[in-house]
Amino acid sequence: MLSGYTRKGKRFIPPIFRLPGVVETNFREEKIPELFWVSSLFLQASDHQAIETVIQFVKACEDRLGKDSTKPLVFMSNFHSLSQEQIADLMADPRCQELFPILGQFLGHHTRLLENYPLRPLIPLVSNANKDGSDVEQLKSDVGELLDRRSHHATKVQAAALGSLMATGRMHISRHIPVPDLNAIFVSPGSEEAEKAAGFVRSSLNAGSGCYVEGDVSASWRKSFWSQTYGLSPCE
Repeated sequence: MLSGYTRKGKRFIPPIFRLPGVVETNFREEKIPELFWVSSLFLQASDHQAIETVIQFVKACEDRLGKDSTKPLVFMSNFHSLSQEQIADLMADPRCQELFPILGQFLGHHTRLLENYPLRPLIPLVSNANKDGSDVEQLKSDVGELLDRRSHHATKVQAAALGSLMATGRMHISRHIPVPDLNAIFVSPGSEEAEKAAGFVRSSLNAGSGCYVEGDVSASWRKSFWSQTYGLSPCE
């Protein structure tokens, strides 16, 4: 299981981190603002529906715009890099149009609470925010469930993100790298195979972090996100 790993103190470093340019990132600070929309789907829908919605939506968007004209759209700050023409293309696409109401059902509280929300142009704003009620509590759950990146919920979110990268051709796994059964994360959590799959998901998703987002755009969104969410419900 640890073949190819190197040891640094008490830590075992996966082979992928020996590749040039691969760096670790702060999951809480950098990835939660990008993936909390996926978290919300998993909290409100079945695992199957959440995965299908994420992959279908990202693939429909990237098929319409062309992979070379965008960064991976599973990371939501990349929607801020799209032009008005690209947004209009997505809004006119029949595959995307089928998914907008589903996203609105599960992500409406985001559009009601967060200014400059990256997916807002694609999701109807259905009502005013109730900043003292269920919208805030739901957002707190979306974020809170991701604070431990090794939790079962956070692992499912990361697995869905990795699945979208594979489905859209953003990530290719060498045939020389043994790939564990990722389904084990969902069907047999806690098993040895699920633990191997979870480690594979985390290291694979972390490996290309710097290539997946526009640096300045992502940093601006992260700053806005954390500032706004603290304003809604400060630390206790």
